[in-house]
Order: sequence, then C-alpha cells, then structure tokens
Amino acid sequence: MDPQAITRTLASTKVAHVLHVIDRNIAAVAADAIAINQIPAPTFAERERARFLIERFQTIGLKVDRTPRWDVIAELGGARNGPCLLLQASLDTIFPPTVNPTARVEGKKVVGPGIGDNALGLAALLALAEVFSRAGLEPLGRVLFAATTATEGAGNVAGLKRVLGRLGERVGWLVCLKGHDLGRLSYTTVCTRRLRIVWGGTNHRKSVEPMEFLPDLLRSLGALEGLGPGVKVDLDPIEGILSSGSHATDGIGVDLKGGNPRSFAAAERAVRNVVREVAAERGVALKTQAIGGWDETALPDDHPLVQTVLAVHQALNIRTHSTPGGAEAALALAAGIPTVVLGITHGRNRHRENEWVELEPISEGLAQVFLTALTLTSTPAGRARP
Repeated sequence: MDPQAITRTLASTKVAHVLHVIDRNIAAVAADAIAINQIPAPTFAERERARFLIERFQTIGLKVDRTPRWDVIAELGGARNGPCLLLQASLDTIFPPTVNPTARVEGKKVVGPGIGDNALGLAALLALAEVFSRAGLEPLGRVLFAATTATEGAGNVAGLKRVLGRLGERVGWLVCLKGHDLGRLSYTTVCTRRLRIVWGGTNHRKSVEPMEFLPDLLRSLGALEGLGPGVKVDLDPIEGILSSGSHATDGIGVDLKGGNPRSFAAAERAVRNVVREVAAERGVALKTQAIGGWDETALPDDHPLVQTVLAVHQALNIRTHSTPGGAEAALALAAGIPTVVLGITHGRNRHRENEWVELEPISEGLAQVFLTALTLTSTPAGRARP
C-alpha cells in the first residue's frame, strides 16, 4: 500500500470532514466508555453490557443481530458483492462484580478498572459505526461490528469463535480493537497454553480467603525457571484480582508463552507442582485446569492488511510498534482470516483498579481505524482470503 494513496484520501473533502468530526467528539467517546464501564461484565455475565451496545447500534441505524450467548453483531451496508471488514472488541472484563466499576475523567485522563480493556474499545466501535453511517461515503464492501463475550480467562475467546462461525466466509479481514497501546500493530502470535487455577473449599473445612494464599502462589509461579527454551509464565491476567482483593473470584488464569508445543508439557508440570505445594502448605483445595491455547501464527510482513495499517500510521504520524497478538488474533489467523490488533490511545495500569487512558490521542486512534477500514473496503485487491 502506497502511503501517498492514504495522503490523497486525506485530501478528500468528505474524509477531512469525518476526521474533523472525530477530533471534536472525543468527549462523547469518553462518555460512552464511562457508561459502558459502569455496567459490570465479568466473563460469562455480559448480557446487560451487550444490551447497551445493541440499543446504541440500533439508535445509530445499523442492522443488529446477536447470538444466544449475547455476542452482538451490527452491520453497515455496502455493496453486497464486496468483502466484509469485521471490527471487533471484547465485552467482558477480568474484574468480578464486587469491584466498583465507576470511571471518571481526571484532567486529561479517564480512570477506572477496565476503562482501557476494553470499555474504550467498545466505545470506539460505536463511534466508528456512527462515523461511517453519517459520512456519506460508499465503501465497496460491508463493515461489520462485533462486541464479543467470553474473551478473558476461561472464556477462551468463545464469543469471537461463535461470531466467526456465524459469519463464515463473509469476513475478509478482522481488526480487533483495544483501548490501550496506540501505535500497536499485532499480526503475529506466539505459541501459548492457557491454564486456570481454581479453588472452592479447603482441606481442613475452614474458611481460607484467597488473599491468604494468592501472594505465595504468585511469588512461586513468578520464580519458576528452566521451563524450556523461550517459555515464560505470564501472570498479567491476574493483576486485577490482586488490586481488588476480591473474595468473589474463584480462580486465576496463567498463560505459558513462547517455546513450542513439546516444551509446554514440562512447563505445565512445573506449574501443577507449584500449585500442589502451595495447596498443601496453606491447607486449601487448589486445582489446575487446562483451558486451551494456540500455536504460533502470523501474516506475512507484505500482506495488504499489514501494509495498509503501516501506510495509515505513516500518514497520521503514528509511531508503529509490532507486538504479538493474543487469543483473538490467534483464533482468526488460524482460521485463515487476515487479522490485526490495533490500540486506540495510550494508558497505564491495565487490569488494575487504577487503570487509566489518555483522552487526547483517542482521535488519532479512531482516525487510524477509520482510514484503514475505508481503504480496505474500497480496494478489492486488499482481500487476501480465498
């Protein structure tokens, strides 16, 4: 993709107007993110948040459908014979319902647990749906929007799997939206195995609160060494539990990343051994469950989807950094769907109660997705899926 082509697109009066609208509507996007964040949506309990998205998509004027498990699919018209671009964001959060979900604007930031992962990603879907529906532009292909359930932990991206199964070959490309990490361009994944450590009772019939044994468990897991070439334990998904100190959580997720499928057997044995040792020392019943995982996948560097995003970033002066994608990208890439993961703004403290995102860069994040979507759905050659 020629960056000059994006520059010419930027010179269009209609496109320039859209970007101006995006820039002046940051406050409205932030308000949507805050409203979404107020609706608790732990994995497998996303219904009320899904209802909010359905009502908003319908108000914008999109055709809306959902799966029986409340994955939301909204459709924006285009030429029926063109490829479909699917913009996706996850509905669920790692935080249990006991955590206060209140988010608030503090100066140039929005602060709240889950605001960047992924209330802002969902608000971006609504903003982009409204922009496309009001823009007066006619892309060759359709643009679809999906808010999917069961992404985190034990959900293991079941919602996205259902959505892709329902849409089938209609999906030409997938762009996954995350609130954090503007400039991110993920189109590869590393080999990963997902485990979940659960508890539910004690060996000595006494009440033991999770925070009485979790610090020991986390320290022991973090100290594991010699797991195999390139294998590491990723404890990031459980940081929200530590920050909340919630008693409502009955398990934590642990990801083994890197290496190869053969090396994971030894790594999983090491994790299970740590869990057994902590359980015996603390007198609590712990169990290690295998949730799933994925192998290494990637788009080639010269793929049209990758090159389009790079050209858009160059035109908007966004500094690109490549980082491996997670379960959503792995699922779609393994299914042969060209996929990238993009961030909307900058922020910190993901999966903590003091999580925050910056307001000002949101307009850049939305502009990159809009221009990427417009370019892909206006260029038949961009579709690489057979």
